[in-house]
Amino acid sequence: MVVTSVGPVSFQIRRGAPVLAGDMVAASHGVRRERELAAVNAAADPSSGRAVYWTFGDVARRGDRKRLLDAPVTYDLTFMSPRTLGQQLPRTHGHVHASEGPDGAGFAEVYEVLSGRAGFLMHDLGPGPSVSLGVLVNAEPGDVVAVPPDVYHATLNLGPTMLVVADLVCRRATDVYVALRAAGGMAYGLDAAGRVAVNPRYHRLPPLQRLSVEEWGAGMKDGLYERLLMDPGAFEWLCHRAAFATRFPKAARWVGSVVD
Repeated sequence: MVVTSVGPVSFQIRRGAPVLAGDMVAASHGVRRERELAAVNAAADPSSGRAVYWTFGDVARRGDRKRLLDAPVTYDLTFMSPRTLGQQLPRTHGHVHASEGPDGAGFAEVYEVLSGRAGFLMHDLGPGPSVSLGVLVNAEPGDVVAVPPDVYHATLNLGPTMLVVADLVCRRATDVYVALRAAGGMAYGLDAAGRVAVNPRYHRLPPLQRLSVEEWGAGMKDGLYERLLMDPGAFEWLCHRAAFATRFPKAARWVGSVVD
């Protein structure tokens, strides 16, 4: 069985599904099938059991596990098939991060592209449903993209191969899906030719702004796993909502009042 290594991650493909290899272990794993995405993506077939993407939570090498369990964030992985959903490029369900505490404070998230070409889709979600700003950040292997707190986001596979992305998020964060499901999913998608496809259930929808990592202004070039291992507290700022605007003022200006 061939073992593929991308950044710090080694994996194999068994019966069409990724499996962590070597000394990589995960505390949890899951799979999203096409029928599970039909409620948030009109292009998905509600009768199809085909796997669209796979997730691995709190990933570490066995020798690093104890050290990383002390970190305030988790290192997670997503593997996404390049196969289209109907006429649209595949994308994740979409969500926003919130706290289980009484304040419900939002959390930022940081993604790193390990293999393939990714699009990080972000927008706010208002009554109607409606959107005041929609952004798609295109990213290549090695790019690290930060997503602001309180912003709904999804990942798209823009390339012809399996997409592998890592992410860091505060351990206190929970993924919230309810409002997005009520809205019928993300406001935007891309068809197989890369053209923007809009969700007709949204009442107010500005044009999607397509940006590079540099234009977005919330990118980094450090490998997430290595930096986290070197200093488990280096991403503690992800647990503080106000820290995003301080670290990434350019991206904070893009989303304006969404992160105020």
